Amino acid sequence: MRFDSSAATKTYLDPATAARELGISEIALKRLRLNGEISHYRPTPRKVLFTSEQIEEFRARRVMRAAA
Repeated sequence: MRFDSSAATKTYLDPATAARELGISEIALKRLRLNGEISHYRPTPRKVLFTSEQIEEFRARRVMRAAA
């Protein structure tokens, strides 16, 4: 059986790109991360990355909270 690596590939965004995607500042994104409101991936102690899936999940939660 052949493994399709393209299906397992994730898109990682740095904090600046993730903040731009969400329409917020990098500082606001950092506050959300530190408060546990948005998931992130930390490959090294200093590097913080976000997947496009994490950004979309946060967006969906934010929309649901605003609608409630």
